[in-house]
Amino acid sequence: MDIRKTSLRNQLNFVILFVLSLTFLGSVWINVNNTRTFIAQQLEAHAQDTATSLGLSLGDLIIEEDEYSIHASINAIFDRGFFKKIILEKPKGGVRYKREVNELPENVPTWFINLFPLEAPLMKTMIDTGWTIGGALYVQAHPGLAYQQLWQSALDSVHTTLVIFVFALLLGYIILQQVYKPIQAVSEQAKAVSLRQFDTIDNIPHTKELRAFVLAMNQMVTNVKSTFHELTVFAEKAQKAAYEDSKTGLPNRQAFNNRITDLLSKESDVTGYLIMIRFNVLQDVNKQSGYEAGDSLVDDISSIVKTELKKSREAELYRTSGSELIVVVPNRQIDILEESVSNMMSSFKTVELLKPDSFGVYGIGIGAVEFSHARTLKNTMYSLDMATHNASFETSGYFIKPSDTGSNNNLIQTSSEMKSVILTIIKSHVDCIKIKTQATSSLGKRETYHKQIFAFFVVEGVEYNTADIFSSASNYGLTAKLDVAILNSVIRNIGLLNAGKKGKIAVSISKETLYNLEAINNIRDLLAFSGIANTFVVESTENAVLSNVDSSILAIDKLKQVGCSFCINRFGSSMQSLTYLMQIKPNMVKFDSAYTGTVEQLEQNKILISTIVNMAHGINIPVMAQRVESAQQLELLKHLNIDAAQGYFVDKPTLVM
Repeated sequence: MDIRKTSLRNQLNFVILFVLSLTFLGSVWINVNNTRTFIAQQLEAHAQDTATSLGLSLGDLIIEEDEYSIHASINAIFDRGFFKKIILEKPKGGVRYKREVNELPENVPTWFINLFPLEAPLMKTMIDTGWTIGGALYVQAHPGLAYQQLWQSALDSVHTTLVIFVFALLLGYIILQQVYKPIQAVSEQAKAVSLRQFDTIDNIPHTKELRAFVLAMNQMVTNVKSTFHELTVFAEKAQKAAYEDSKTGLPNRQAFNNRITDLLSKESDVTGYLIMIRFNVLQDVNKQSGYEAGDSLVDDISSIVKTELKKSREAELYRTSGSELIVVVPNRQIDILEESVSNMMSSFKTVELLKPDSFGVYGIGIGAVEFSHARTLKNTMYSLDMATHNASFETSGYFIKPSDTGSNNNLIQTSSEMKSVILTIIKSHVDCIKIKTQATSSLGKRETYHKQIFAFFVVEGVEYNTADIFSSASNYGLTAKLDVAILNSVIRNIGLLNAGKKGKIAVSISKETLYNLEAINNIRDLLAFSGIANTFVVESTENAVLSNVDSSILAIDKLKQVGCSFCINRFGSSMQSLTYLMQIKPNMVKFDSAYTGTVEQLEQNKILISTIVNMAHGINIPVMAQRVESAQQLELLKHLNIDAAQGYFVDKPTLVM
């Protein structure tokens, strides 16, 4: 029976029984051990006294060289049965006479002898024969009778202590029944607090001490709940004020600037496209139909874009000005991108306030350009602005600027051709999946993970862009299988990954995998079978977790069943209520690098970051930061009580397999 699954009454009974049992065993052990120590001292004293007296009596016999009398004297002492060994040595070494017996007592159990060993010391005395030393006499007491005495003492101690134990057990049980109900209530309340639930006890006991105890617990829970709520409200207001458009609820220009700065940083290996939807027609609608109609138009356009973006794996929509929306589409290939943009333009034609013309839709232009860390922010935004401007001259109403990075004939260019590559990776993951790791730096006492796993793919000697692989895998429903293949490779090489340092290792999974119950069960079984599930942290983005909270909770609970931890990546990027942490109960969170990716961002956001960190710490959730690229940045993070940092300044990704 698992005591953890029984009632509180049984658990408390078990605790009392356990404590009293320990007390009982401890008392018996101490009594027997003390007796053993006393007996051992007596054996030593007896052996020394015997050696001294026998040595005196043998002095004259040794002078007279009376071997018979020497033997007789030693035998007379030895045959009394109190000694294990008596040895008479010559003056210059060598045994002159020796008696020894190794028999154990018959009435004492062997396990008792092994548990409480009695080793009588071999005592020595020098035999004085006048002007010279006639030899050395060694005497060792036999522990046989001592064991019998110790065994009897142990039995007496057990009987006496057992009576006291039974009496104490009955008394404890009676007292427990009197305090059971309020203790159960407080226990459940404490458990609820540990689960980030702040419930108070309504049934207050009448006993003075218990009443004060319960009221104090209620007050503490109320205070914690109030503090957590105030911190959450403040953090959400500060977050929305800084990063949310008040009209649409979309992330604003500042949020976009932080995000694109992060994507263009030297640590980022993400490529993709920026899409700008510019609707200058808004100014005409405001003048002709009023601002309410204009707001309705913005809502309609945003709704169309959001609907189309649901097909994308990690697309993000921002309102950067009154008449501009920008979409960040990581890891998207150009053929799929063009289809999405075309669908948007077709949907815009159905909006009542918009008028189709020979160039798509009057007053609306869509431009798209590629982004990567190889391009500057200024250059990227200029290209995006020009692409959107050029859209007004296209019959389709949109313009996608071709990639200026050149093409690589060795790489597959269309997503349809990627499928066979992905299937090869999944089937031959041992050969095709390569692993890099990046260490983190602990800044506090709360435990996070010490190393993160990054996978990249090499098929027939050609290395493929990780973002492109996952984008295509998402299109063909292969993401979950790809994540499982990566985890398989990590587990097979855990010895290499943990070389030099033991700690938790983080592995990322996609939104598709998080919602795929079969894949989650496979991951759980892989971790359970490995026997090292408690060293793994499964990580997924905040956007993935919040897209379907119920499915996320189910998946996270399954992973936690085998001892695996869960981390929310890009924490704070969703602009949703932070109270979701109470439902999800992650083991740790990692800030979106838009908050912490540069010193300037840290300085600008430090009040918000500090508030969110305090809120997370208040419910025992460690907080990490990523994209740490300088000593100044690391020092600011320490000052803000961040628990761990990750980035190129701490450690660069290192190939391990």
